[in-house]
Amino acid sequence: MDQNALAEVLALTQTSSVALRNKNKPAPEGSSSGINRPTSAQRPAAKASNSGANDPKKQCSAAEIEQALSLFHEAEAMKGDPEMAIAFLYSGTNKYESIRGAETVRKILHNIVSKPSEEKFRNLNVKNAVITRRILLVPGGPQLLASAGFVLDGSDGVSLHERKLVLKDNRPEDILIADISGVVATIDSFLDTSRKDERGARLAAAEKRAKKKFGAQ
Repeated sequence: MDQNALAEVLALTQTSSVALRNKNKPAPEGSSSGINRPTSAQRPAAKASNSGANDPKKQCSAAEIEQALSLFHEAEAMKGDPEMAIAFLYSGTNKYESIRGAETVRKILHNIVSKPSEEKFRNLNVKNAVITRRILLVPGGPQLLASAGFVLDGSDGVSLHERKLVLKDNRPEDILIADISGVVATIDSFLDTSRKDERGARLAAAEKRAKKKFGAQ
């Protein structure tokens, strides 16, 4: 086989894993990377305006919130650790969503570690589409938040759309930060492995296309 031609094809087809994390640029449907990207039918229909409190891209429906809360209740009851949450992530059929969910949780926890006194990082609104669709409705997402210490706000009289997940913890700050940092490290390990698998799948697919085009030597 012409090695120069193979190298050229590999260079053209090998893309950065950054594309995987860009929510606005999912890979084309039918990608050979082995990661199930959301299809046009699965993505919410575009609205005339992306602004406003009723934008379905920014806020979730009551049905989505109810399902998300139910899944988080199950995660709380399991009282699992980060490793169990990662096992759930690996069990997901949509690897793109699993990776994106893990990255979102990592960002939240990193903010808490960086600024532990900031209350805004300890309160997650379930009506927020980023929290519910990227984390709570993804296998492993609720377990990651629960393992970090998040609980469902039990305030009486709170409407469904005002429910929150809060990090209320009596652990000393240094121990809390150390524990959350441990969860972050577990997420990093999952992401590193997933990205290596993705790169390997892309290279294998590129080599297969090259062999099909140029033929084996």
